[in-house]
Amino acid sequence: MRSVSPTALSPRTRNHALAAVVLAGVAVFGAGPAAAQDAIAYCLDEARNVITTVVAGQCEGRVVSKQEAERFRAAERAARLRRALQGPGDTVIPDKQRVGHGTGFFIGKNGTVVTNRHVIAQCTAVSVATTDGREAPARILAADPRHDLAALGTTLIPSSVAVFRDPVPADAGRPLFVIGYPTRTLAPIKPQLAPATTVGEGDPLIDALRVPSWFMKMKGFVYPGNSGGPVLDDQGHANGVVVAQVHHVKVFQHTGQLLRELGFAIDNRTVFGFLDRHRITYQTRAEGPTLTETEVFAAGKPFVVRINCWR
Repeated sequence: MRSVSPTALSPRTRNHALAAVVLAGVAVFGAGPAAAQDAIAYCLDEARNVITTVVAGQCEGRVVSKQEAERFRAAERAARLRRALQGPGDTVIPDKQRVGHGTGFFIGKNGTVVTNRHVIAQCTAVSVATTDGREAPARILAADPRHDLAALGTTLIPSSVAVFRDPVPADAGRPLFVIGYPTRTLAPIKPQLAPATTVGEGDPLIDALRVPSWFMKMKGFVYPGNSGGPVLDDQGHANGVVVAQVHHVKVFQHTGQLLRELGFAIDNRTVFGFLDRHRITYQTRAEGPTLTETEVFAAGKPFVVRINCWR
């Protein structure tokens, strides 16, 4: 877990500054003034049988008490344990259970995959599943804990590989697309594409989030499960690697303001440095034809993979 703290601001702004991101579902945030606890609600989605913590008024289900939420979560943990003890499970990684997932993408026709290091950090084994239904164990070729990057080797031969944008334009408001396996309530079977745009300077609340210099900010929804996937531009080129999302509940608790639809990606300069240090080859391109959202999804789907974590 990486701690972050507010940037230097005017005294008034500094009092409301907050740095809050989520890495694979874990909140990382700096200190700030407390907000009223009744602004946060436990929301039970009875259709999907899940509990989420949301800002009051945002619950798409039934608001329950903290005690009821804790009882529900305890019952769900017991049910998952019972399911894990029943049957042989998946045989891709024998004698282990699938415990989580993230996203990655092929960058080499020899089966090399890039993802986040935090996606695989707690796994005793890792497998890679393609969008055409293949899955195979993966080995770690390189990992960089500081920049949260990892490269995996597989025996899978991809039908397509990602091409990185070089250089990445710095202008704000550029169209982007996040593609991967986001988990809102249930993990998707197929990859999903979500639109986003680049974020520039000028928003006091966003500017107050002190994040690593190699993080690219983007306006758009990023969820756990998206971690390690590519951020594509409207030419289908990779502009970075998804790494985190803003923790809007924590921001609201500390500032009283809603800050949603803000995600972060590791920029290409950092990705290139990581790959170059480990002598891993990749492709770059400066320009290409503009694509529609449907065309971007069709271009990205063959090289996007699901990273499965086993223990």
